[in-house]
Amino acid sequence: MLLRFFIALIFSACVGLSTAAVERDHSGFYTDLKYIAEADDYLGFRIDVHQGPKSTVEFELCEGSCYGGETLPATIEGDQISFVHEVSWTDSVGNAGITRTPVTGRFVKGGLML
Repeated sequence: MLLRFFIALIFSACVGLSTAAVERDHSGFYTDLKYIAEADDYLGFRIDVHQGPKSTVEFELCEGSCYGGETLPATIEGDQISFVHEVSWTDSVGNAGITRTPVTGRFVKGGLML
């Protein structure tokens, strides 16, 4: 009787592991973009997630206007996503650089919170 219990316990643990290993595919288009009529501005983000062996995102941050997105490598683990948003800049005296901002988020029912 005790042996049957342990066999059942081991089997249920293995079944739990096999279903836990199957991850949900979070590929899709997400946005929280809003138009502010009083200012004639757009605020928010648009992101197209491509989950796979080498996951990527097409990310566009809109402030005032939308200036086009960029494709970036992403890490997706469970319901978590992370990537680095890069912005190239040049100041008024000709100095140039890149600002790198780590972005993290979580997939929730019906959306993505960044």
